[in-house]
Amino acid sequence: MVNIELPDGSILEISKGKTVLDAAKQIGPRLAEAALAGKIDGNLVDLHYAINSDVKLEILTEKSEESLHILNHSAAHILAGAVVDLFPGSKPTIGPSIDPVGFYYDFFVENPFTQEDIDKIQKRVEEVIQENSEFDREEMSLADAIKYYEKVDKNKFKVEILKETETDNVSFYSHGEGNFKDL
Repeated sequence: MVNIELPDGSILEISKGKTVLDAAKQIGPRLAEAALAGKIDGNLVDLHYAINSDVKLEILTEKSEESLHILNHSAAHILAGAVVDLFPGSKPTIGPSIDPVGFYYDFFVENPFTQEDIDKIQKRVEEVIQENSEFDREEMSLADAIKYYEKVDKNKFKVEILKETETDNVSFYSHGEGNFKDL
């Protein structure tokens, strides 16, 4: 069992390996339904983050200050996945959240997007959102992530970003039924 200190100072006890979402459910079903992410010891984590030691936990909802960043980051993943679905040769490069104004995503494509392309992308994004699928998170070593982008996805832009990263592990996110994975 691990002890979780909540913002009000109370302690929640859960089984080791349970997720942030599991903790939110134990606190209350409405909180779990509203949860977007969590903060463990001050660090932003997704709802599927496994809790393996005693921590301080804050459950973030749309009312939280960090929620806009989380929603923008999720929207960027959905946009990139839609573009890759519709334009298989496209290569997503970088797509950060730029709080408080939104997000962007750069793509390397053979030809610039036309208005017709943008309309198709918007329609696909709306379809994906309507599916209401959860994001899946996968963690791998930095070396394996670089290999993935070199050999499987063949995205030199992601390789470049990863080579500048100072971390041992990388989180990949996927969404819905597509094969697109993003950092």
